[in-house]
Amino acid sequence: VLDHCSWQFSDEYRALPEPVYYSWSTLRNLWSLLPLHERMPPSTDEPGDNEAHLRDYQEVMAQSQSLLRDPRIRFVMLHLPVPHTPGIYDRHRNVLAASGNYIDNLVLADNTLGQLMTLIQSTPNAPETSVIVSSDHSWRVDYWKMQPDWTAEERRISGENFDTRPVLMVHLAGSEAGQVVSQPVSAMIVHPILEEMLRGQLHSADDVSTFVTARQKDK
Repeated sequence: VLDHCSWQFSDEYRALPEPVYYSWSTLRNLWSLLPLHERMPPSTDEPGDNEAHLRDYQEVMAQSQSLLRDPRIRFVMLHLPVPHTPGIYDRHRNVLAASGNYIDNLVLADNTLGQLMTLIQSTPNAPETSVIVSSDHSWRVDYWKMQPDWTAEERRISGENFDTRPVLMVHLAGSEAGQVVSQPVSAMIVHPILEEMLRGQLHSADDVSTFVTARQKDK
């Protein structure tokens, strides 16, 4: 049962025929877009988007930290707006800034996970807390390399190639050992992993590896 939900999206998404607002309900936002357009022009980062994205990140982080500090909450999903562009971090100065590129945001994503894990470990529920970290897709190089704000550094580091391996990490409560599953695994595996965790069937990294391997063989 979903009993709490919040979101933040301040970017002026110019590809939409009408603006949407985080303070509106989903129904009201959909209503404002009627009649729905089958084709919309692609979105690009514009001046001012960095500031809006930075505000969203700060607000989402504040909400996330508040949830993690609440001992009454037993299950929480955090959808963080990094490393998605526009840039909101300067990795050379290690500060939030309305600038930077995808590489800077990638460093911020690592730092953000570190901050949240540190917070989790400081709570009384830490020994009983399992964490799943995933990404819905990898860096969309083919799309972003066509944008005017694509940098030489991004071109060099990406090699202008799309990596088909978005991150998926599972840390079970009380587990101290790690294990890498090298074969390709669909991100949809997260759902059955959660089911097995709720049933108390997964206790170690080896359990997760064995379960994932068996699921892949069943397909």
